[in-house]
Amino acid sequence: MRRRPLVSVATSLWGFQASLMMPSLALVLVSLYGATPVQVGWVMTISNSAGFVASLVIPSLADRRARYLQILLVCAVLSIGLGVGLATASNLVAGTVVLALLGAPAGVGNSLLFAHMNHTGSSRAEVMSVRAVFSLAWVIGPPAATALIAAFGVISVPVGIIVIAVLNTITSAILLARARPAAVEHTEATPKTPPPTLTRRTLPVLIVVFLAIALAQATNTASIAITSLYVTEHMHLPVLWAGLALGAAAGLEVPVLMVQARIVGRFSTPTLLVAGCLVGVAYYLGMAFATSALVLMLVQVLKAWFYGTMIGVGMTWFSELIPRSGLAMGLYANAGRVGSVLAGLLVGGAVQSWGFGGIFLACAVVVGFAALLVVGVSVASRGERVA
Repeated sequence: MRRRPLVSVATSLWGFQASLMMPSLALVLVSLYGATPVQVGWVMTISNSAGFVASLVIPSLADRRARYLQILLVCAVLSIGLGVGLATASNLVAGTVVLALLGAPAGVGNSLLFAHMNHTGSSRAEVMSVRAVFSLAWVIGPPAATALIAAFGVISVPVGIIVIAVLNTITSAILLARARPAAVEHTEATPKTPPPTLTRRTLPVLIVVFLAIALAQATNTASIAITSLYVTEHMHLPVLWAGLALGAAAGLEVPVLMVQARIVGRFSTPTLLVAGCLVGVAYYLGMAFATSALVLMLVQVLKAWFYGTMIGVGMTWFSELIPRSGLAMGLYANAGRVGSVLAGLLVGGAVQSWGFGGIFLACAVVVGFAALLVVGVSVASRGERVA
């Protein structure tokens, strides 16, 4: 893909925008609008619900005429509106409306970028390499957000979003301008055909695929949420070790994705996913029985491989199964959202029943079940494509 350097730049900007906004959202709501913890929960529920709908509707619209970059540009402009709206909203209701009406569709931008890559014939290795750039942005973004807040206050978050969104708009416009000649040529040479649709036969396969990825994502979200308490309350280590462990895992995702991009063509996607899930089981068991800081840090290598598989190979799996690029990326994004909801149930149930260590044992069981789903669906749908 000749435009991959520019696509990588655009991906990093979308990653910075998300990593600046999401970890700081609760602080923005409390500091700028005086939200209570309960209100923060409701606002985040509303925002995530709007994002769930947007991740299905907007990419599906883009699929109809393969206008991924045009809508990507619209999302970038909406991101500018998001930053301006958050900076100028006078109360929590107004801020919530901004998040739902502007933030939700704006957040689809990154999915559209990967949908564009899939539509233009990028290989799985190329997609995963660009996904590594997105992960790198998430490693850098949260520390940058805290540095901005410490230096200039919480208002620097929406201001930072505006700056990044402007850059996103510029890169999206350049990508669109460069893609138009090739799009015209492709349209003239290819007869128009209606987009493929789901059938009763293939829909169950897609549901199982979605569930497997959602379950794997749920365990990752749950483990992140509980790590600090586990390190301090169960392992009796300083909280600094929790930060070091989480940072190490996040940082290692980038080289993991680069390695997987090199081997993804040598093995089938289900094989890589099953292997990744088994590594995930090993990670969760290692965490459940970790007794020292050394073990805590060593098992982060396993976590990086497991989660790198879910976000890299898992994303390409949706693209392989679903020819409609926008729908594939939208469903993949929503698998993560559903995983976040399931993570709350997982944490609440496991901690209450078995304590902090029990959450990692429960995660091991859930990931093992996800691996069985992958095996089952790969056998049942061998040679088929859905959607």
